[in-house]
Amino acid sequence: MGEDSDDVLIGNTAALSGPMSSYGPYIRDGLEYAAQQINDDGGVLGRDLRIATEDNESDPETAATTALRQMDEGAVAVTGPVLSDVSIRVRHETEAQQVPFLPIQGASPRLLDKETRYTFRVGALPAPYYARATGEFVEHIGADNYAAIVADYSYGHSYQEGIEEFVKSIDGLNTQVELAPAGADDFSSQLRALPDDIEYMDLGGHPVGIFTIIPQMWEVGLDPDATSGPGDPLPIFYDALGDDIDRGITQIHMVDPTTDEYVDVAQQYFEETGEFFDPFTTFGYVTAQLVAEAIEDAGEADPQAVRDAISDIRFDSLLAYPLEYNEWGELTESKLQVLEFNLDSPPYYPDGDFYVESLFETDTFEPLDPDEWE
Repeated sequence: MGEDSDDVLIGNTAALSGPMSSYGPYIRDGLEYAAQQINDDGGVLGRDLRIATEDNESDPETAATTALRQMDEGAVAVTGPVLSDVSIRVRHETEAQQVPFLPIQGASPRLLDKETRYTFRVGALPAPYYARATGEFVEHIGADNYAAIVADYSYGHSYQEGIEEFVKSIDGLNTQVELAPAGADDFSSQLRALPDDIEYMDLGGHPVGIFTIIPQMWEVGLDPDATSGPGDPLPIFYDALGDDIDRGITQIHMVDPTTDEYVDVAQQYFEETGEFFDPFTTFGYVTAQLVAEAIEDAGEADPQAVRDAISDIRFDSLLAYPLEYNEWGELTESKLQVLEFNLDSPPYYPDGDFYVESLFETDTFEPLDPDEWE
């Protein structure tokens, strides 16, 4: 598809380099695949939907610059960032320009405040809710001994607040939380401080260190029944851990890849591209669908009209929750899945070495009040 001036433009300020570069291609590919399907079906209001992707280098200022350029070129919405600080920096620009912003990730409770009107969560819930999901799952499996390693920066602190609220309040649960630097590469002191009989290891509060912590955990003799981590692209987990991925490794995620709807789309994606349809591909795919639906509802491809339509929408998608928003862009209802890895290929990707299945679905969460969290 050429860059026709009549195209409807979605700006994608993407993490294609820097520390989050493994995420950006999945998101970009999901956006482009959805746009292709939409255009094959007649486009939006008879116009082609085009995804304009630029590398934000996983850097807040670079992301802000690319977002401003995309808005200057007429983007009706902006998406793409992964890191919370990148999303927050882009939010300042899109709110000022009054252009809808749909960050793919950004789990900091500070991503939104009660004054935001053009920013809408899509693929990451606020950090405390991941701790809440962990607490619900710990109760579900009946674990008695819980441990966590939490990173010493804003996201980790928010996650630790969630542990205080949703995990330590569980009757009869023994808990121990160790703090570690965000950039640490040796966690042996934190791991040796933990009791030998932990049944559940929670690494959702240290997403950067997870693939270092897990092997070191096994090396020091800790072998919990379940170890949970953030919802990273699934192949990253397998590339890092290999066949050890079935040693109780779980993810807390917004997507259940075993639903019929997901399998159908993932199968079609493989047949057309030969590629794996990862949950992060889903986030891009759903975001493009949401913007297209909002444009159709609005009857025009104008940022203000699109923003108003998103504010009023209830959009069912491949995510575990409908996309419906309160006045400051928080999801009115959401839930999370606990996914477990297994060593076999999924039905929609015969070349795969692993698949995931949902072990547990949380209760529905109400919108987080940003004034109550760091």
